Amino acid sequence: MSVDKVKSKQSRVPITIDSLIIKLGDASSEIQTNAADLLGQLGHKAVSELRKAIIDNNAPEKRQYAVIALKIIGKDAFSAVPELKIALVDSSFTVRWRAAEALGAIGPKAKEAIPELVTALDDEQSAVREYAAQTLGKLGRSAVIALPKLRQLIDTDQDSDVRNAVLKTFKLLSNDAK
Repeated sequence: MSVDKVKSKQSRVPITIDSLIIKLGDASSEIQTNAADLLGQLGHKAVSELRKAIIDNNAPEKRQYAVIALKIIGKDAFSAVPELKIALVDSSFTVRWRAAEALGAIGPKAKEAIPELVTALDDEQSAVREYAAQTLGKLGRSAVIALPKLRQLIDTDQDSDVRNAVLKTFKLLSNDAK
C-alpha cells in the first residue's frame, strides 16, 4: 500500500510527513522503526524534512531514524549527502555508522562524501569504520583515493569485521583503478 494512501484507522486522515518525522523521536523503537519505514516508502517527497531532522534535532534517536529512512530511500536521497556528511561526525556512533550505510545506499551520487568517509576509517567505533569501508567500495572509481588508507587498515585494524570489509573494498577499488 502506498504511503500516500495510509490513513489512521480512527480518523481516516492521511498520515503527514511532519507527523512521521515527530514519531522518529518516539520513546518506542518499534514506532521509530515504522515511522522510518513509512518515510522511506515516501521516497524523495520526505527527503527535505529528513534532512532537517538530521541537522535540527538534539535527539540522537531521531537523527538515527532519519538517517535510516534516507537509507531506505536510497539513490533518490542524494540531495541529503551534505547532511549525511555532517552525520558522519555525529556524537552518536549509531548515527555515524548509519550515515555511512545511507551514503552507500545512495551509491556513486554520494561521491562528494569520499573525504569524510576516509576520515571515518579512523573512527574509534568499529561499526563506523566497517560501514565507511563498505560504502567506499560502492562509490566506484572516484573512491580510489582511499586505497592507501585501506591498505593500512588491512594490517592494523584490530576488528576482523573491519578488516574483512576493507579487504572486499580494496579488491573492488583495485579493480576500478586498473
